[in-house]
Amino acid sequence: MKTNEEILLGVKRGDASDFELLYARYKEKLHNFILAVSNYDYYLTEEVVQITFVKIWETRERIDMDKSFGSYITTIARNTLMTYYNHRKTERAYCSKFTNESLSTYETEEAVVSRLTLEHVNKIIKLIPPARQRIFVMSKKYGYSNKAIAQRLTLSENTVESQLTKAHLFMRRYKNVI
Repeated sequence: MKTNEEILLGVKRGDASDFELLYARYKEKLHNFILAVSNYDYYLTEEVVQITFVKIWETRERIDMDKSFGSYITTIARNTLMTYYNHRKTERAYCSKFTNESLSTYETEEAVVSRLTLEHVNKIIKLIPPARQRIFVMSKKYGYSNKAIAQRLTLSENTVESQLTKAHLFMRRYKNVI
């Protein structure tokens, strides 16, 4: 059985079989550490463990034989995890900003459509004969009941209903003309 120093020397020289031994020796410890730190996110843990070992292989010449390899590998894994969390935080902030801008644009478009629709309706209302127009505006704009309109204008409720029906028909007929 090889010692840690022998395995690390082999890894520094680029020996793939020593790297496999290193992986076998530290994988479970590293996995448990990252699993606990990542709030038991299994898939994230697997990803971080793999990335950590890839980084160790890519920077194998820099392994310091005088320092604890356990601390070294844990530091790489923790930094990898922090990088992941920072990317995710940035991504969420970007998505949130994009969503807010999209909603703002949508609200603006909606406001423009509402304004144009209201202008269109007001143009049609101006074409209604004045007495009928007054009844229609009292009903639709100010929310008066037919009875209240009849009392205010000293008309029968049937006259108010008849004038509102005619105003509605007029509105329907001219809504696509103007």
